[in-house]
Amino acid sequence: MSASITTTVASAVAIALIAAGSYIAAARMGAFELSEQELRDRYQLPNSKFVDVDGINYHYLDEGQGDVVLLMHGSFLNLRDWDDWARALVGAGYRVVRFDRPASGLTAGYTAKGAGYAREIALLDSFIRTLELEKLTLVGTSSAGVVALSYAADHPDVVDRLILMNFPLGHSRIGSPASMETARKVRSVLKRYQPEYYTRQLLRTNLVDHSRITPDLVKRMTDFANRKGLQENAVAGFKNGAQLSEEQRRQSLARLTMPTLVVWSDQNRMVTVKDGREAFNLIPAEQKTFATLSNAAHMVPLEQSEASVRIAIDFLQATPVPADQAS
Repeated sequence: MSASITTTVASAVAIALIAAGSYIAAARMGAFELSEQELRDRYQLPNSKFVDVDGINYHYLDEGQGDVVLLMHGSFLNLRDWDDWARALVGAGYRVVRFDRPASGLTAGYTAKGAGYAREIALLDSFIRTLELEKLTLVGTSSAGVVALSYAADHPDVVDRLILMNFPLGHSRIGSPASMETARKVRSVLKRYQPEYYTRQLLRTNLVDHSRITPDLVKRMTDFANRKGLQENAVAGFKNGAQLSEEQRRQSLARLTMPTLVVWSDQNRMVTVKDGREAFNLIPAEQKTFATLSNAAHMVPLEQSEASVRIAIDFLQATPVPADQAS
């Protein structure tokens, strides 16, 4: 190789390293974060509603008429991921309320201080009371399932039916494929920025049908993940999830007396069907059902939405509410 070519290659490498270093430094300083106003301008819906609850500005939708079904999305997702469920439930005659959980979507005001399940369960109670929802079916998937089962165990007077999907029985039981760990290392280097690469890898790990991974979905999830200050809050919330021990979750499951549906995906790499069966067996409710979704991974609302909401509607229509819980 001639000296001139060697010099050219060395210069190119140096420029690339400088560019990479600048990109990493900018990401770590928060240069690519989005403000709450920017996100509202991009993603607020015509029927979006906002309500202040204990210092949290909740973004929610309230659609339809009839018995209330409250939908809680899992980690990394937002209320838009329930679109198919909401349409089907409203069409079946239900009032559907769904919200962006703290540190998700357009819900603002959640900080790392005190983040975790305990605070979110208390916030859920405040949200329900603020909207004056006296009786409801509570639906929680993934980490929201832990919030839902814990709240339902403490408030059987409010939750008359419960639907849980793909939730972790214990914090340590959450699986993490090697490919996801590599993606997490990349994100940890960038610190205050989640690249689209991470979002795509997250979706590939949690979906069987990769055709669902559209550019619009990747951009929306990535934008929400990069709201100013959110990365720190999300990481703190995940770590504090361990504060609600497996034993505490078991104790809550053992106090569920309302009709309960547990739905699990057959190709779930994060929490296994075996875990789902184990959790289901802890529930003492006389009316309980376990359903397995075929060809589905962890993020049920993003795939097999039609099959899963059909199971839910069949459960709701077939399950009589006990007389002492009727409104």
